[in-house]
Amino acid sequence: MLFKKSKDNLMKETVIISCANQVLFEGLLKEIPLLEEIIIQKSIHFFDDAEPCEIHRSAVRLRLLAEIEKELLEDKWLCLIQYTPFTDITDVKFSK
Repeated sequence: MLFKKSKDNLMKETVIISCANQVLFEGLLKEIPLLEEIIIQKSIHFFDDAEPCEIHRSAVRLRLLAEIEKELLEDKWLCLIQYTPFTDITDVKFSK
C-alpha cells in the first residue's frame, strides 16, 4: 500500500523548477523527466537488471519520485539535481 498511496499523491502534486527566474519544468511531479543512467543504475541496484523491462522501469521511477517527493516536502531538492537533467536549480515550488 505504500506505493499505491505515493502513486495517488504523485498524480496531484505540481512542481515548478526554476533557474534564475527561468522555468525549467512546470507540471505534475509524476511527469518529471528522469535521467536514463539513473534509471539503469537503480534498476541494477533494486532488481539486478541492467536492461529493465517496462515493469522494472515503472517501479524504479515510482521509487525515485517518492524520494523526490519526500525531499520536496522538506524544502530540499538534492534528488532533483541527481535524478533529473536540471542541474542548475535556484528555486522549486511544490504544491499538492
